[in-house]
Amino acid sequence: MDSLMTYAQENSSSESGASFIWWLASTVGLWMMFQKANEPGWISIIPFYNQYKLCEKTMGNPWYWLRLFVVIIPFIGWIAYFYFQFQIGK
Repeated sequence: MDSLMTYAQENSSSESGASFIWWLASTVGLWMMFQKANEPGWISIIPFYNQYKLCEKTMGNPWYWLRLFVVIIPFIGWIAYFYFQFQIGK
């Protein structure tokens, strides 16, 4: 058990670095996408506001992103998640 804790403590910094790189890549991608949509790029940094603006631009209805909270429901959430991602991707 001690070796497992030691391993987790030694490798925690590399995982946080990977998470930061993933966040940075996502933010840069959203920034560029919002600029192409004639919106200010800083929107990509604000957590829920970026999803609001994304749904407003892609689906025409800005309140559509609230339906994404259905994903919390166990089995129905999986189906709803794929449906909403399909709708955003169209």
